[in-house]
Amino acid sequence: MDDKCENCIPATLCKGLRLDLNKLENTVTAIIDRIGKVETKQEVNEEQTKMVFTILSEIKGSIDKIADKIDTIEKKPATRWEQLITTVITVAISAIATYIITKK
Repeated sequence: MDDKCENCIPATLCKGLRLDLNKLENTVTAIIDRIGKVETKQEVNEEQTKMVFTILSEIKGSIDKIADKIDTIEKKPATRWEQLITTVITVAISAIATYIITKK
């Protein structure tokens, strides 16, 4: 290009467009890099979320087991009480029967 063309209006506009295009290319490259990082973080977040739900499911299972054990423990005194009442009634009936049999 000669001096006339480098200083003409279309050449000046072309230089400006090239600079703008370079800036735009740099911006697009930066955006693509950022999107890649976001996608990677999203994948990590999804995996962590799956892990959290797995752990929550395990905790729920443990809580169910503990609740069953608590129910069993709570029922033991009632069962023992019923056994005691049955034993007392059996002893009382046996004593009455023994008294009646021996009295004759």
